[in-house]
Amino acid sequence: MSLLVKILLGSSILLLFYTLARRYFHPKRLFKQAQEKGQMYIWDASHNIRRNLWITYKSATFEGEKFTRDNKTSGSVTHLILTPSPTSNYHHLTSEDYKKLELVLQKAYPHALIKWPSSVKQKL
Repeated sequence: MSLLVKILLGSSILLLFYTLARRYFHPKRLFKQAQEKGQMYIWDASHNIRRNLWITYKSATFEGEKFTRDNKTSGSVTHLILTPSPTSNYHHLTSEDYKKLELVLQKAYPHALIKWPSSVKQKL
């Protein structure tokens, strides 16, 4: 009986550590933390073209849609359309900040053409 209690107690402690570690390293939590601190963080599943990417930089948040030339070629993103989040305060960013964001995205997607909305293009 005591052996069974020890096994259940040990497995419950391992399960607790696993859930805490999984919650601590979750990308959404890391993204929110970087946004609050004003750091750059890219939340992206680069292997999955259908999922959008999220970027935060200096507390401004952008959502990026990935497009390919055709659906049969997986892994080759040809266009990125970045739009600011509705609740984002992106007006304080300078043209150098946008160029830095473009450089980081060009490293991840070297063949992609990056498009910004007209409100951002005015600053570029």
